[in-house]
Amino acid sequence: QTPDKMALRLRGFLRARPARGWRQFSSKDPQEGHRPLANAQLERTFLLIKPDGVQRGLIGSIMSRFENKGFKLQGIKMVNPTREKAEAHYAEHKDRPFFPRPCRFLCSGPCVAMVWQGQDIITTARRMVGPTDPSEAPPGTIRGDYGAHFRRNLIHGSDSIDTAELEIKLWFEADEIMDWDHTSANWVYELPNAPVGFSEDEGPGSHPGHLNGATGATSEELPFSK
Repeated sequence: QTPDKMALRLRGFLRARPARGWRQFSSKDPQEGHRPLANAQLERTFLLIKPDGVQRGLIGSIMSRFENKGFKLQGIKMVNPTREKAEAHYAEHKDRPFFPRPCRFLCSGPCVAMVWQGQDIITTARRMVGPTDPSEAPPGTIRGDYGAHFRRNLIHGSDSIDTAELEIKLWFEADEIMDWDHTSANWVYELPNAPVGFSEDEGPGSHPGHLNGATGATSEELPFSK
């Protein structure tokens, strides 16, 4: 067939099947057509690279740790915090004598505010960040590798689900956070309905692939055995 005839046939095919063909690609549901995430994998945290981390050129180095871990970035922006924003961020310490010091430092230069999503991300991110005092932070943590002074500890991370949601609302508008399909999630997690066994027609020589096959038990339902 000539290219013109092939184009006409394709155009006719698409006109004949518009609903099924285009709905597949226009859906706003980030999980449509993919295996869903478990509730635990939807956990969010707030991370803030402080002025010292920005000034020292560590934005990329810090962010890459969370990307390499398999977490999903949902929101990011560079911010010059006002005194009002800094005091709201550290509001739980407002009656402590040191309260003005971290607030003043947070206003000393631009920060990078981020929302990340992933399984057990709050606990895991805080372990990756390390203790408040870099001198006590183990090598391999962000503060252990890059920090040298407890008043210049580079990054803040939420310490609980409730705190994370409060901090996300403080630093981000709802439309600044994007829920998108992280296509590598199948390789980061065993997703809830991933196949965990072989079907009857998958014999010794079969290679069913990562996403093929009937839904199996979730990882939470399978006992861990040593």
